[in-house]
Amino acid sequence: MSKIILDTGEIEYLMTNISEDIIKPKEIYFKRWQIEIGYDILKNKLHLENFTGKTKITIEKDFYAQIYTFNVLQDIKNTNTIRIQEKYLNKNLKYKYKVNINILAGWLKNILIAVMFTEDGNEQEKLYNIIIEKAEKNLIAIKPNRSNVRKPYTSRRNKYRINIRNKM
Repeated sequence: MSKIILDTGEIEYLMTNISEDIIKPKEIYFKRWQIEIGYDILKNKLHLENFTGKTKITIEKDFYAQIYTFNVLQDIKNTNTIRIQEKYLNKNLKYKYKVNINILAGWLKNILIAVMFTEDGNEQEKLYNIIIEKAEKNLIAIKPNRSNVRKPYTSRRNKYRINIRNKM
């Protein structure tokens, strides 16, 4: 267990089975942050916990559909972020830019179903290009050394009405 002091002065305790000789605890913390961002996208942008039914098979289908959507979203985001940074490389802009994941997630959820159920290849490509176009037009600046004040934890039990799990 390692104690690290963040730039804000806040103390974090990290538990790991990796020796400090191999990697410093603060490095582990920041490497893991991308995983936390992935969980945030799944839970808050794709609404992973919002199931359309109560049966096991329905929940499994919803889960796998959301994971598939997440993978497509990440692929589009990564591909377009690289393309955008190359496009604006020599433009002397104040910030670098990346794809706005919130807008991309909203458009992707709406159009991906149409892409999957359309048998015409030209129509699929047209719909896919709409998603790419939205990704390229809706950018956000990557601001260095940005930090947000953490909000205190609040429990939101049953965020979605259909999630009626048995209390243990």
